[in-house]
Amino acid sequence: MRGGGQLLRDATPTRNDAGQRALLADLYVQKAEALKLRQPDAARAAVEAALAIDRRHAGALALKQQLLPATRPKTVPGR
Repeated sequence: MRGGGQLLRDATPTRNDAGQRALLADLYVQKAEALKLRQPDAARAAVEAALAIDRRHAGALALKQQLLPATRPKTVPGR
C-alpha cells in the first residue's frame, strides 16, 4: 500500500485527475481503518490526508466521526 500511495502522490497529473485523487483518498481511508485500533492518532492523520484530497469523501467523513475522542459526560457538583 505504501508504494502505491507514493506512486499516486508523485504522479504529476494527480491534481487534475479525479480518478487518481479518489483512489488516493481511498488508500488513506484504508490505512486509517488498519490503524484505528492500535494507533488512533495516526489513523486521524490518514483521515485528514484523505479529506485534504476530497473534503466530501464519505468513508473519510464516517471514519472521522468514529475516531473522535470520546467525551466524558459532565458531572454536576453535589450530585
